[in-house]
Amino acid sequence: MKKRKIKEDKHESQLKWVLAILGIIIAIMAAIFLVEMGSSKFEYLGVKFEKIQQGSRIEYNALFPLADASGKVTAYMPFTFSEDPRKLRNIKINGTIKLKKNVAFSATKEVIMEKCDDSILAPSRLNSFLVSAGLNLKEYTVVVNETEAVERNLTYSDCGNLDEKYSVILFEKGSNDKIIKDENCYRLQIANCNFMNVTERFMMGVYASNRGIDI
Repeated sequence: MKKRKIKEDKHESQLKWVLAILGIIIAIMAAIFLVEMGSSKFEYLGVKFEKIQQGSRIEYNALFPLADASGKVTAYMPFTFSEDPRKLRNIKINGTIKLKKNVAFSATKEVIMEKCDDSILAPSRLNSFLVSAGLNLKEYTVVVNETEAVERNLTYSDCGNLDEKYSVILFEKGSNDKIIKDENCYRLQIANCNFMNVTERFMMGVYASNRGIDI
């Protein structure tokens, strides 16, 4: 009985030590996380960011390093994000993003009719980002209905009639925010009007994939 008591006390003591060590590790990790998230300057996926207060709005100014054929950084491309890109890591990207030189935008009727706050700003910002990266954008149209395209004299594009010379970026409603690669079509699925979050996550995916960085 006494031996069993000694063993129980020993196991209890060891358990306390294990829990104490785990507690210290968790505390250190939490402290590091808070310091990183609270800092006005940080680096994410090789891109330098700075948190800026613009009146009542917070923005994140980014500097994307541009490299030559040898991999040497020769310049930086500035861009502005609405959200901290580290907070968007939960938006899944299914597949590597490899855009062709020519890119076309499109959107489903459900997305257009929903009239989200950023439904125009987000694609416009993505347009600027891709143009700055040296890609060619077709005239921006938010239409995937072929009949409507003919009536409005717009180019009809979706993931079904894909022109092999183009990559298509399709905005569509989804139950969760995520990005799905469908051959050379990229479906930006948006839930609860999170246009900007999904779009900015896609932009980081474009850059990371181009540099061979896992995202």
